[in-house]
Amino acid sequence: MYRDLFNFFDVDKDRTWGSIEFAQRMTDIGYDTSVENASNLLYFAGVRDVDRITFNDFVQLMPKLKAFRMVIERDAMRAFQAKDFHRRGWITRRALAELLTAMSGPDGFDEEYISRIVRTADRERTGMITFDFFIRALFGSPPILAY
Repeated sequence: MYRDLFNFFDVDKDRTWGSIEFAQRMTDIGYDTSVENASNLLYFAGVRDVDRITFNDFVQLMPKLKAFRMVIERDAMRAFQAKDFHRRGWITRRALAELLTAMSGPDGFDEEYISRIVRTADRERTGMITFDFFIRALFGSPPILAY
């Protein structure tokens, strides 16, 4: 399972990859990522050499990334709950855009990225976005945490 994912990031097929290849692949799949941001993410996840990640380094990194995702999901859930005033289990497109703007921090997400996440999250085109659809739009996979 990890081998295929590792190989996806190894663009030049030299059995290692780094922040440049990571940024390239993240951008390829729709998450515009600078080399600097990729380096920072890898560094804060505990990678010693962000420009030469071996398969063994990658395997050791995976539990840290899962834990990091859980932290982000927990923060996203709190923000989602704050926008779900009536506890109906969904928020509006506008509320999701506001949530993403608030969560994005000082550098912020650009408007195009926020619009894309909101469009993707509104899968049923009802204007009512569930936490599940929000997390799927944000990460491309189901939530780890239940709402």
